[in-house]
Amino acid sequence: MSEFEVVIEEIRKAAQAATSAGEQARRVDLAEALSGVGSGFIGPAAPAGLALALPRSKSAENAPKVCAKLRGDIDKWVAEIYQYAQNLTSSADLYATNEEQARQNLTPFHRAPNRAV
Repeated sequence: MSEFEVVIEEIRKAAQAATSAGEQARRVDLAEALSGVGSGFIGPAAPAGLALALPRSKSAENAPKVCAKLRGDIDKWVAEIYQYAQNLTSSADLYATNEEQARQNLTPFHRAPNRAV
């Protein structure tokens, strides 16, 4: 029989970290970095030479498609990481419940309050 130990608080911390990652990814608009490829602007600190190199190119033409795909991929990942965080939380709750039940089951007897006879 294999033995293992579940550290419930570590599972809860992992759930919080996953939720935080989802929140951060949701706020960052990575697609915005590509949105101005053909228009002379790429992100807040874009080098001017890049936009000059791309006008009327296939890259500039396809940038909106890449932006839409990237946004969809990010949104999908965020939804999946939130589900993962929820699964971790549910698992931690289940382990905690089972651990308490096991503790109660292993108690040899319940002490009755002392009564005068």
